[in-house]
Amino acid sequence: MAGEDPAPQPVVVLPGEAGGWLHRIRVNPDGTREGLVSWVETVPGYRGGLREQGPRWLAMDQVRLIDGVVYSALEQNAEQVDGLSPGPRLPRSVPDGWPPQVPAPGEAGWEKSAVAFLLECLPADYRAHEVVRNPRVLTWMARCHIDQALIGLRAGYRKAAVELKPHLPPHALAEVLATYQKEAERLKTVAVSIQVVSRLLR
Repeated sequence: MAGEDPAPQPVVVLPGEAGGWLHRIRVNPDGTREGLVSWVETVPGYRGGLREQGPRWLAMDQVRLIDGVVYSALEQNAEQVDGLSPGPRLPRSVPDGWPPQVPAPGEAGWEKSAVAFLLECLPADYRAHEVVRNPRVLTWMARCHIDQALIGLRAGYRKAAVELKPHLPPHALAEVLATYQKEAERLKTVAVSIQVVSRLLR
């Protein structure tokens, strides 16, 4: 993407209040406008992290421009589509709890991406075992692993509140407990995503 758009791109707000970048604008034969956008998502796998997504075409009525940001160059150079079928858009709807880095069910490559998401929920060493790539085995092991991780987080929270209290100032102990709480919420989200993906993947 950097080779295609070397200059900094204007910032926009995408569905779900995600921040993104607007690369190009095009006008379809029916007068509707689309923008080529990219964005960075938080990956809710076991190890978490950030992943750059796109660029993909998205209807401009789903792209919120930001006051004070200059979009004039893109507007002036908006492409006119000659009637050929437009490129892929972001899915407008996915099942509740669907992981954001996995394409919507039915889109090209969604199953492969779903398997990759489930593998991210497990320690990396599990990938050395071929049986783990069986969808039924993979979803079951991913659910078990996240469930056990949540149990460990809750135990760690309780022990930290007692065992670290004599050794840390109150604000530091509060930060430790808040970290456990945030990780627990993240893993709960992952657990829901695993359930949703497993129902459709099988």
